[in-house]
Amino acid sequence: MIMETIALELPKPIFEKLARMAELSHRPVIEYLSESLDLKIMPDVPAEMQAELAQMIYLNDKALWDATQPSFLPKESERLRELNQRSRENGLSADETRESDALILKYNFSVLRRARAFALLKLRGFTIPFPPNFSEDVKRA
Repeated sequence: MIMETIALELPKPIFEKLARMAELSHRPVIEYLSESLDLKIMPDVPAEMQAELAQMIYLNDKALWDATQPSFLPKESERLRELNQRSRENGLSADETRESDALILKYNFSVLRRARAFALLKLRGFTIPFPPNFSEDVKRA
């Protein structure tokens, strides 16, 4: 892997948190920071999906709340279940494999899009509601 060197100034409280988390994970600060940044920057998704996720910071609050709704349709979910079942039973054709891969990508993007919308809303000060069937124990954690 090719490495680049940069000088980075961090406020002392942020550096202290970073150092504490690195210590707890038994890794050097630079390794912990690199991994954290890699997770935060952008997931490995196609460029057009990266662009949509990046542009979400410019959405108004209503548009972000709208983006928290699943974009993976029930009929797509049902089709993916069918393909998964068929795959377990006797395998998929090449066309079915491509269809399954496309549906999985669309599902994953729906989850990423919703998560990003919730994260941005939280940063804007909104309280993120728990789903109605969410465990009380998890809510308190």
